[in-house]
Amino acid sequence: GTIPCPGTPGAPDCATTGHCGQDAQYGFDAMYEWDVAWTVESNNGDEFRVSHAGQQWTQCAAGLSGPACTDGSPITLTMYEAEPYCADLTWDGHTGWRLPTEDELHTIVDFGRTGPALDPAMFPNAPTGFPDVYERWWVDCIWSRTDYVRDPDVAWVLMVNSGDILEGSGTTYHLNDKAANGWEGCYVLCVQQGEQVQQVERFIRLE
Repeated sequence: GTIPCPGTPGAPDCATTGHCGQDAQYGFDAMYEWDVAWTVESNNGDEFRVSHAGQQWTQCAAGLSGPACTDGSPITLTMYEAEPYCADLTWDGHTGWRLPTEDELHTIVDFGRTGPALDPAMFPNAPTGFPDVYERWWVDCIWSRTDYVRDPDVAWVLMVNSGDILEGSGTTYHLNDKAANGWEGCYVLCVQQGEQVQQVERFIRLE
């Protein structure tokens, strides 16, 4: 279902309307359809996605390929395996890939979806075992390269099914340690910064 945003941003009564004027009512995702926020490019057959901020993303998680990401099987890696995987990757003729930061990962979440919380037109066949295996809701994750400040051996991850950014996961909760000691690790999407396509202002000054 959907939850309607209260009030009208910019209207005189917004200041007296509870919860009116939140970020989501002003953000890029509220002003444009998803397929306008993203473009699809391909030079050598493997498509990649370009966000409105100019970031280029591999459309398929590690282990998958093809136009619909149906060739192969998704693989989970430790953080120490994930970083060289992206660094050594050639995708659609492009090199220079890397793991995304937690903030970059959050920009690809489609908050209108769950299980997975990624738009299938942009990231087809996103790796998840949910809902076939219900417990996968708490397990399926994608690595970021951002350290957890309380423990440099732990990294933040994107939970595929909910879109949450967390420092820990699992049906039996554990911190997402980079070595994935005692758990299976996370999936991998790689990113690189391309040309800045559009500058989006988060805040504007009202005179």
